[in-house]
Amino acid sequence: MVIRKSYEEFLQKAESLVRKMQGRTSAEEHPSVLNGHPLAAVLFNNLPSIPADSFQFPQDVDKRADLSLEIERVMRESAPAGWKGDDIRERQILNALFPLFNRDSTATEAIFDIIRNQPDEA
Repeated sequence: MVIRKSYEEFLQKAESLVRKMQGRTSAEEHPSVLNGHPLAAVLFNNLPSIPADSFQFPQDVDKRADLSLEIERVMRESAPAGWKGDDIRERQILNALFPLFNRDSTATEAIFDIIRNQPDEA
């Protein structure tokens, strides 16, 4: 009986934890247009803190979401397989991202660092 009661308590705690985690909806962190786009959601959340020399990151939520989706699209279309850690392939990606930031190398490299540190992206 003690084991059963402990197991029931464990299941209740696990259920409570899952409910708490589900309660953190992505809509609270980013616009719903980013649902299903994990890289774009990460970028959206980080764009306000990205250093830049000349590029002005959008303050408008919708424009920021659009930029995040555009970055994700560029990554999907231009990132070759096995690019992480390969200097030539990483340079290809930087070159593809560069125009999105009005040729601001500081902003481009900061975004690229975020992307490179994402697990299993592109």
